[in-house]
Amino acid sequence: MTFLLSTVPGYAQAVEAKAVGDWTTARTAFAACLEAARSAGSPPAISGVLFWIGDVEALAGNRASAIARYDEALVADPKSPLALISYAESLSRILREPRLALVKLDAAKALLVSDEWHETADDLSLLQYQMRNAELRREIEGVR
Repeated sequence: MTFLLSTVPGYAQAVEAKAVGDWTTARTAFAACLEAARSAGSPPAISGVLFWIGDVEALAGNRASAIARYDEALVADPKSPLALISYAESLSRILREPRLALVKLDAAKALLVSDEWHETADDLSLLQYQMRNAELRREIEGVR
């Protein structure tokens, strides 16, 4: 059974708080989501919440804390192209680090053609990942 973060009490509050810049509420609500994801044993959900927490930290001006959460997210779901692409998005769009973002996109591209990643029914397809990677790469290269 797939774990749905949207069913966790506090999820909507976390998303709204992040959107309006209420970092204290976002941190608290996302922490509850992280606990639920860990209790459910869902690496993709754990990773996703850690990226959101990282984004909150980055937007709040806590770069080191953001990077730590992003790195923790990769550890939580190490064979996930989505995690690498999410990291690249955050590096580019929030932290304004296009070169580092391209490194993560290169890692995602390599993972997709390696024996480490296998397409599953509850994951994006290879084509979808390749398209997301290419779209973000074009966005980044347009910024540089």
